[in-house]
Amino acid sequence: MSQITTEAKVGIFVVIGVVILTYMTLTIGQYKFGKEKGYTLKVRFKTMAGVDLKSPVKIAGVEIGKVEDIRLSDNMAVLTLRIADGLNIPEDSEAVVRGTGLMGEKHIEIVPGSAQARKLKRGEEIVKASSPADMDQLFSQLSDVITDIKGVTSSMNKVLGGEEGKDSLRAIIDNIRDISENLNMAFTENKLGRMIDNFEAFSQDMREMSSQNRDALNQTIANLEEFSKVLKDRTPEISDSLKLAADNLSDIIKENRGNLKDTVENIKTASSKLQDTLDSITNVSKKIEKGEGTIGRLINEDTTYEKLNSTLTGLDNYFTKIQSFKFFIDYRGEYLTRREETKSYLNLKIQPKPDKYYLLGIVDDPDGYSTTTDRVTTTNGTTLATHEEKTSDRLKFNAQIAKRYYDLTVRGGIVESTGGVGADYHLFRDRVKLSLDAWDFNRESTPRLKASASYDFFKHLFLVGGGDDIANNDRRSVFVGGGIKFEDDDLKYLLTSGVPTGK
Repeated sequence: MSQITTEAKVGIFVVIGVVILTYMTLTIGQYKFGKEKGYTLKVRFKTMAGVDLKSPVKIAGVEIGKVEDIRLSDNMAVLTLRIADGLNIPEDSEAVVRGTGLMGEKHIEIVPGSAQARKLKRGEEIVKASSPADMDQLFSQLSDVITDIKGVTSSMNKVLGGEEGKDSLRAIIDNIRDISENLNMAFTENKLGRMIDNFEAFSQDMREMSSQNRDALNQTIANLEEFSKVLKDRTPEISDSLKLAADNLSDIIKENRGNLKDTVENIKTASSKLQDTLDSITNVSKKIEKGEGTIGRLINEDTTYEKLNSTLTGLDNYFTKIQSFKFFIDYRGEYLTRREETKSYLNLKIQPKPDKYYLLGIVDDPDGYSTTTDRVTTTNGTTLATHEEKTSDRLKFNAQIAKRYYDLTVRGGIVESTGGVGADYHLFRDRVKLSLDAWDFNRESTPRLKASASYDFFKHLFLVGGGDDIANNDRRSVFVGGGIKFEDDDLKYLLTSGVPTGK
């Protein structure tokens, strides 16, 4: 009869705890039946990758609401935003998908329009909306750049290649080196500075001269005008003089015909040498096209391009997978009322998908591992039985995999260093969680059972309560406690410190 009474008390306490948590959810958490506070606006995006339900809505970095609903209409994502009362959004405002960092979580940023514009009413749509370019577009543009680079190198292979191409490049580099040395010498010896100073002084002298001799310059211009008139009047005489000069020039050419012939021959020889040079350049380009020489092999072989393309593809897949991962860290302490001690948990949740996660953690259990030893000793014909229990290794570990089905999550794996299973039922948009865990099935008495309820009363803080080892009359204990949890993006950056290479 005493046993039934104790179990009934534990059951009544758990029920009272659930009722209290429900009341706190409906009052302190500001949850109530019916519509939530604020008003809703609609917005459409071509893509909103990374934005989830309850993602923040911000203006100038200040959170003003949440994403309440996400639907697909005409191949576009239609988001319902719940905006806090008292905030008026101008009609010409723009909604933008932004992230908190390079690989951080996404949110909706509203860029307010003009203050004179009409304010949007409940249920209306923000017309202007834009999404950032995704990684696929960036890599596509990078692929076009690589194609252009290959075109440039393909053009170069028609000009340079082999030993002759190396000599031509070496000559060009030597010329550039000589020019740079001359420029460096000019700057070092300040010759260029002195030239600028001299030019400035010359311009100053010219200015002073023109101001001091203004009358003389005017007289000179007048003389030029008079000279032009005289020249116009004497044009026939000048024409006769030019004709005479032309005749004299013809006589000179006749007298020096041999010298002119030599000059033409020299020009012809120079032209022949120039043709040889062009032929050499043509031979170099042909060698490059055939893949001969260092430059020819570099340009004509596709191995380098294929390796670079494979590397970019590996980077794209790697960063896409890392972007989808989320990491959560939580710590909680549970005060065991019967043993008057605190049990601590530190967990890391790795979530690659919204409905799947992995849980790793350590547990500081005041009970530790219990070892029971029964001894029977006989002294002077007297038999004495002793019962000895030892506790060691307070630290235990968890390693579980979890899968969510709607509001129910099932877990399995290692629970406090033994095999175990568990289940969580989520209420009120995941702010309330009812849990049941079972492990240590090889224990002599009964498996260890634990029932608990947690309540997220703030974004990063939560309360927890329930019963521990409820199937064991000797160890059954009620516990209460709380903890802190947050999403950690730094672990993503640690994973991206090593970049994969294409095979």
